[in-house]
Amino acid sequence: MKKKLLCIIATFASIFLLPIMANAESEKYEYNGAFLYTINDSRTAITVTDADYGSSYISIPEKINGIPVRSIGGAAFRGRTSLLQVSLPDTITYIGGSAFDGCYNLRSITLPENITEIASYTFDSCQSLRSITIPDKVTSIGQGAFEFCTGITHITIPDSVESIGSFAFTYCSNLYSVDIGKGLKSFGSGYTSQPIGISCDKLSSINVDKNNPYFSSVDGVLFNKNKTELIQYPADKIGYTYSVPFGVTKIGVYAFYGCNDLQNITLPNTLHAMDTRCFCSCKALESIVIPDMVTSIPSVAFSGCSSLTEITLGANVTEIGSSAFDSCTSLTSITLNKNLRKIGNSAFYKCTALENVYVPSIESYLKIDFETISSLGSESYDSCPMYYASKLYVDNKRVVSITVPDGIKQIPAYAFNNCDSLKNIVLPNSVTSIGTNAFAGCTSLTNVNIPNSVTSIMDSAFNGCSSITELNIPAGVSEIGEQAFSGCGGIKKLSYGASIILENMFSDCSALETLMLSDTVERISENAFANCTDLDTVFLSKGITEIDTNAFYNCSSISHAEYEGSRSELDNVYIGPGNEHLTDVLNTDSPYFAPENITLVDPEVSVSESSSDDIILTITIEQPYIDSAVYAAFYDSNDNFISAEKTTLNLFDSTVIETSGLDNASYAKVFVWTDGMRPITNEQAIPITQ
Repeated sequence: MKKKLLCIIATFASIFLLPIMANAESEKYEYNGAFLYTINDSRTAITVTDADYGSSYISIPEKINGIPVRSIGGAAFRGRTSLLQVSLPDTITYIGGSAFDGCYNLRSITLPENITEIASYTFDSCQSLRSITIPDKVTSIGQGAFEFCTGITHITIPDSVESIGSFAFTYCSNLYSVDIGKGLKSFGSGYTSQPIGISCDKLSSINVDKNNPYFSSVDGVLFNKNKTELIQYPADKIGYTYSVPFGVTKIGVYAFYGCNDLQNITLPNTLHAMDTRCFCSCKALESIVIPDMVTSIPSVAFSGCSSLTEITLGANVTEIGSSAFDSCTSLTSITLNKNLRKIGNSAFYKCTALENVYVPSIESYLKIDFETISSLGSESYDSCPMYYASKLYVDNKRVVSITVPDGIKQIPAYAFNNCDSLKNIVLPNSVTSIGTNAFAGCTSLTNVNIPNSVTSIMDSAFNGCSSITELNIPAGVSEIGEQAFSGCGGIKKLSYGASIILENMFSDCSALETLMLSDTVERISENAFANCTDLDTVFLSKGITEIDTNAFYNCSSISHAEYEGSRSELDNVYIGPGNEHLTDVLNTDSPYFAPENITLVDPEVSVSESSSDDIILTITIEQPYIDSAVYAAFYDSNDNFISAEKTTLNLFDSTVIETSGLDNASYAKVFVWTDGMRPITNEQAIPITQ
């Protein structure tokens, strides 16, 4: 019984002792009020874990109570802003990450000769540190190890160092030279592989031991060993121009970052690859020509090049990366090539001076995928250079008239935005979408056809196209964005086929005279035609079911309003208040809507003038219909066709066709068809005497 009791007591004792033994290494001890430390389980090594915040000078002994100090723990001295000097013994073999991070006033430290690495962010923001000697046993320098060490002026990388982490010396703003030993094999990785660090504004030379098998330097510029990749050009290297040596095939990540004195950089024809941010923040760079072998302008490549005025893409560039020209605030001109297929999100963000865009052809230009959604899901349209520019040149000629090739499916957002020289555009039946602001601000545009294939017209697509006089929106359009036709104050005749006319869509179109709504229109929303003060004639088909409040507010000039259906059918249409100018003159059972079966009649045609200079024909028909046109084909005495004229059929008066320069015309054939190519009249031959 006694033995059993002792056994139980011993068991409980061991249970209670286990946590104490397991946590022995985490117990902290104080050393003379200067720092705390821990002892490992075998009591063979001490780690300094925390330093006093108020101490200016700290000296760490080789041993404490006979146990050697072997390491400085991660963040052990972080943020000790009172610290001026630290003395470390050579017994230390390891210093943890961020050990002295934020020791702004640390002026002097001698690294122990037995450490083998400088961990990440070890001396981050040690701004008062004037110099540092890296021991000969160190094989790696971690990411950001000396970041923001603004007092360091020179670094020697010993032969023992094989790798340097990303941004190891970033923002060392007074660092003027770096010597790299023969053992270095690698810098960071990916887009963070910039070797020395960005924003080393005074760096003037990087020198590599000639026996290094991986890297080399020429006149202070860092290359790979065989000089096919330019890795880093020192930001403060003397000179305003630089020619990248022939044979270089790649410009590395951040290679010319912050080279604020370089005004001109010449790239060799051997170049075929550029890495992200390669020319970022070269604030004095004025122009650059991309060689033909380059296929891609990477993301952020020229971001912040605030003096860059002109850039010409090589013939084989197929893609421009996101933010490639972000904040190039002096960029006035860019030349795109025929092979360009994609421009990334925000490629021209803040390029507010951009004025001229040169493209080889409309077809190649409209085949470009202008990316509008960023990786974070935000939407922007400054991937298209016309977001800011106003002058588009096709084959070096200012664009005036455009015929979009068949096969193009969409007009991209901002494709012709503010293109004030554009007067006429013809869209093929392959186009299904007209993008946001596609023609916004085209103040000279007078003629545009929207083909039946179009299903969507996005926000502000024609906003501010003040010279358009006639507009036809086909029935197949199922989506019309906000302000798609806002500011189109010059429209005189509007034919509309989409199912809904949105609020304020054509409000203040003060020149609008004739409105023709097809049988596919169901609803006219509030204020849709408000303040169309010249609106004289309105045609409403039987498809209409709702005319919302004030849809025709202040349309005081309406004198003809025709409804296709009967009075009883009109009674089933909701007409809101504020539409009295329409309803007061609205006729039902209108004869102006073409029936299914049209009885053909002969047109009455008279020749009011006939000479070598002018031929004037006056045409009247017994029953005119909306959406119809008069055609006149002219022939000579041998029945040879000369030319033809077409004009819209006048519903309430005679239609006049006038032409000139037909001194050999003998007669004209005149006929009337609907826009749907249905004949209304027989063909009438009219002799012309000259």
